[in-house]
Amino acid sequence: AYITENTDEWTKFSADFEYFSEETPEYINVIISAGDYFGGADAVGEGNSLVVDDVRLVYDNEEVKSEKYAGYLNIYCKDLNPDDPEGTLAKNSAATIEIIPTGENTCTFKLPNFALGDGDGAMQLGDIVVENVTVTGKDGVKTFSGVTKDLKLMSDMILADVTIKGTITGDVADMTIDVIWTNSPLNEEGTPIYVTFTTNPVTSGITDITVDNSNAPVEFYNLQGVRVNADNLTPGIYVRRQGSQVSKVLVK
Repeated sequence: AYITENTDEWTKFSADFEYFSEETPEYINVIISAGDYFGGADAVGEGNSLVVDDVRLVYDNEEVKSEKYAGYLNIYCKDLNPDDPEGTLAKNSAATIEIIPTGENTCTFKLPNFALGDGDGAMQLGDIVVENVTVTGKDGVKTFSGVTKDLKLMSDMILADVTIKGTITGDVADMTIDVIWTNSPLNEEGTPIYVTFTTNPVTSGITDITVDNSNAPVEFYNLQGVRVNADNLTPGIYVRRQGSQVSKVLVK
């Protein structure tokens, strides 16, 4: 890709990468030069100069730039549910989170269609989005940490501070999403809403009891966390839940 014009002002320039095989590259070596870099010393023009800033590698393919994890939310808030000692608003509610890489060690975290409660009476808040989340990796485990202030929810009626912490190992995600409703009329210090997300349903801490799931109803959810009719499944990947047993199934 060549820059042929001269300018004294900042000028945006972009160049497309052309892939010659179906292989995914492990490395990309980008060279930006004020002359013919591969032409040798004789090809460098006298007085050439090039100042470069804000270099970005941009992927247009959504499948490349984001990862989605289907799992379950547990939501607790004492202020909004004072009759429940645990303040439970939703337990094992199907949901999907999205991780969108934005840099070598950063990403955007997204929890679409966040709601307080279940069913038709749920309080729809909107998308929980936290940008510039720090990502560190070690021994196959990705650790996430990020904060956003004054996130607008429920058509800008709610302001919230959101803190994201958690890990992803393979396709197993375990996240905590603390939402502080800062302009809440229920609490001058802000109403805390504690949210956990896991790709496995939260079960009792008692592990020596065998649960018979054979008579439990079977439920199917798409990868966006929306429950779908088992009799009308189109080809694709779904989350199958029966009692405490959860699995992914492929419908052809």
